Amino acid sequence: MARADKPEDHFGPHMDWREHSFLRNARMPPDAKRSRVRVVVCRPEDDPGPCADGSGPADEVRGRVHLRPGLNDAQMQTALQVSGCLAAV
Repeated sequence: MARADKPEDHFGPHMDWREHSFLRNARMPPDAKRSRVRVVVCRPEDDPGPCADGSGPADEVRGRVHLRPGLNDAQMQTALQVSGCLAAV
């Protein structure tokens, strides 16, 4: 079953995709290239201390942010605001 055929209430609204190399595109603004981070999803058995729960901005450490599993879109948006990476989205 193609993605477009799946129920929106379960899988969310249709999203257009980006080519995998869009960050290497020469037309990508330098600010957008610098604003990326690596998102690490914590495992349930991990110490919850460094894992952001989406109630506020996540701490960025060496280009990475750690998020708890199961965050919704609004929680991820809040957690990723600290890194500035949402400016490129």
